[in-house]
Amino acid sequence: MVVADRVGDGDDRQEGICREIAERQGLVIDPAEPVRPAPPRTSTVGADPSSLSWLLRFGMPEPAGRTGELMQRTWHRVLGDLRTRTNLDAYVVSVCALLFAVLSLVGDVLSQRLQLTVVLAGVGLLVFRITLPERRAADVEAVLHDRADLDSVPLSARLAGAREVAVFAPSGINLLSSGTCEALRSQVLARADGKVRVLLLDPSAAEAVRVAARQLDEGQEFSVESLEPSLHTVVSRMEMMRNWNVPGSFEYRLIDFSPGFSMFTVDPGTNDGTLIVEFHAVHGRHTGTRMHISLSRASSNRWNGYWIEQFEHLWELGRPPVN
Repeated sequence: MVVADRVGDGDDRQEGICREIAERQGLVIDPAEPVRPAPPRTSTVGADPSSLSWLLRFGMPEPAGRTGELMQRTWHRVLGDLRTRTNLDAYVVSVCALLFAVLSLVGDVLSQRLQLTVVLAGVGLLVFRITLPERRAADVEAVLHDRADLDSVPLSARLAGAREVAVFAPSGINLLSSGTCEALRSQVLARADGKVRVLLLDPSAAEAVRVAARQLDEGQEFSVESLEPSLHTVVSRMEMMRNWNVPGSFEYRLIDFSPGFSMFTVDPGTNDGTLIVEFHAVHGRHTGTRMHISLSRASSNRWNGYWIEQFEHLWELGRPPVN
């Protein structure tokens, strides 16, 4: 039975080598039948087609190419874990094991007692890691909500003990109501270290207001408010708050574009802080159907920090109101 249909273009030397390799791999070749050339294949390692590529086609492993790709993916995975502080215990144990293995090659650098202590500590750490609950992919419905979920937690409860609040919204008419402003005054601004920052769309940026109104007003099937008058109402409210005589500090700024989302943060950057991002989208039945996501350091340190940076960047782009 002929099972080799590899190579070369009539070159006796290459065919002889090919037959020898085939025999070593346990293949049966009829001496009377020539080895037929295989379809051409591009070499992945840049070898000369007349020498190495036909060997690769014969089933020998590729040097360097796939190994290099695997190593690159491994490094990317490790660096990604380190950035997100994932599997740190396993990496520490692995590094210690590798270090002790290297040191053991150069003699009695480390005492057996120390080696045994480190080994037992590593085993204990890995065993403890096995007992931790398995991390599962989050249920989308448990992460994404509409405004009904916001109403389930009273604002006074969200502000209890808060030292800092930051808000960004095109108009903020729904969030920055009279009741909310009073809650900010009595809970956050009543503290000497209390701080409230509000960022709104600039009413004087006519084109930005027009574009935002097209998205926020015309994109709702059942609108009950219009952006421009709502914005003027809230800006007037902010001016009154700026003149309050309170222990804490209050500041608001105006920005000349709407990035398509709103933010509400309580004690951003702290372990107990919360951050809510609401996405405006381009169409909906009413504002209550808008999707939002709630973040904290515990739920995702990475994305919590990401959105905090987004607010700080927008804040720097905003301008203080003109007296």
